[in-house]
Amino acid sequence: MSTETPEVALWSAVLLRAMRDASPKPGADLLVQEPARRWLVQGGRDFNTVCSFAGFDPDWVRHRARSVQARGWGLEGWS
Repeated sequence: MSTETPEVALWSAVLLRAMRDASPKPGADLLVQEPARRWLVQGGRDFNTVCSFAGFDPDWVRHRARSVQARGWGLEGWS
């Protein structure tokens, strides 16, 4: 049984959605992709709040985002 609360699951899903939106794919909507990438790499107050609510350290997520960015934004870079 998972000890993750519904709230943590929700905010984790927000982070996952941003990761998916930032990833390259055929026919990607750049109006979605570029803001997602910027949000993950630059952070900000909303980013920090989402990370905290999801149970992640915002600095760690931002560091991982920059690593993934350096490798071309593939989803496999997040694992």
